[in-house]
Amino acid sequence: MVLAGNGSITGVSSMPTAVTFGSTLATASRGISNASVPAGCILQVLSTTYSSQYIRTSATSSWVATPLTLNITPTFTSSKILITVTTRLAAAVAHNMLAAGILRNGSLIGATMQTPANDGYGYAVPITLQYLDSPSTTSAVTYALGSADLNTAGATFYMNRSRQGSTIAVTSDSNIVLMEIAQ
Repeated sequence: MVLAGNGSITGVSSMPTAVTFGSTLATASRGISNASVPAGCILQVLSTTYSSQYIRTSATSSWVATPLTLNITPTFTSSKILITVTTRLAAAVAHNMLAAGILRNGSLIGATMQTPANDGYGYAVPITLQYLDSPSTTSAVTYALGSADLNTAGATFYMNRSRQGSTIAVTSDSNIVLMEIAQ
């Protein structure tokens, strides 16, 4: 398969004449196998934005998925998925600590970080997490931003807003981007 500078593709016998933006190209039915896709090629990119406020009140250190989730169905079992999450988190009261991480199908897979102890004003802390995953499947996979209460004392945490005294302000949107990368 060769992609020419003018956008034409040669070396594949049954390519469609056009692919509509947002559609999926069924690679197997087009004669494209894992062996013919060069390593490092981006096979698909998905993203979503969560714009609402999310409040978590919990007295457990268990990982809980926030509403910031996205599904992807890898093309090949050998593919890797690059997950990038951006958000802002805040604690309701001083000295509450929160961990943020990336979950795959509800289980923590990595890219965790701990928010600093709240200074009592409830400012939203910007967080960016990135992780390169190897799900080893061609079945749908769900990725999510997860959170865990490090105090285990029933602390309240906020996503997409801050808590400043009695003032509540929406601070930003949260985003998750999934990129499937051929291997």
